[in-house]
Amino acid sequence: MVITVVVWDISTMNVAVLLLGCRIALVASSATMSSASS
Repeated sequence: MVITVVVWDISTMNVAVLLLGCRIALVASSATMSSASS
């Protein structure tokens, strides 16, 4: 049971990191596009 909780915590953290990475990538790409167009 403890192992299941630990695995669930790790998978949840991975999802949060993936979402954060996607958001950072979107912000970086939009900033690059806006600076390149101007």
